[in-house]
Amino acid sequence: MARSKVKKVKPRKKKPVKLDKQFNCPFCSYKKSVDIKLHRSKGIGELTCLKCGVKYASQITSLDECIDVYSEWVDKCLDANKKGCNELFFNDELAALNNLDD
Repeated sequence: MARSKVKKVKPRKKKPVKLDKQFNCPFCSYKKSVDIKLHRSKGIGELTCLKCGVKYASQITSLDECIDVYSEWVDKCLDANKKGCNELFFNDELAALNNLDD
């Protein structure tokens, strides 16, 4: 008697997890209101809250993603709160980055 053929089950490929591109704003506490745009050709990541209008920009590398720009912004916000600084020193950095375009 011959044995029946055993069919091999092919392993299913896991779908990659898509990273978020909208996040919660730490200033106005609005959900999914922070929109991030990455300008890879210029090397700049821009972050804007659609509700309160807070803006932030930072230099990025080819490996950076939206979550990296957002986490850097949140870290700088926490550092500013720890220092007791009431000013948003991010605007100076934004102006410096805008001068790079020229």
